[in-house]
Amino acid sequence: MKITYGIIEETYAIGESKRTWYGIAGYADAEVAGTAAIAVACHDVTEDVRSLQALVSLCNRHALSPLHLSEVVEDFLAAPEPLTTDKIKRQNK
Repeated sequence: MKITYGIIEETYAIGESKRTWYGIAGYADAEVAGTAAIAVACHDVTEDVRSLQALVSLCNRHALSPLHLSEVVEDFLAAPEPLTTDKIKRQNK
């Protein structure tokens, strides 16, 4: 089973107050079956969609096992500074 990771956007409303947070979903065999069956997800990860896009890119590039998604998200949240695509490019040189 191939997992393809993507960003999920969730908006929460309490009274007149709204907030939007982003999470990661892993879709099972999405490219083969043409479906969007979610195999694994982590909700409410961050408000910083750009950092999350960089993380999703890494998860897809390295074919992250869904068993390790929660650990990767924990490490992402514990990082002293946000993850960026520029930082990833510098680390890969």
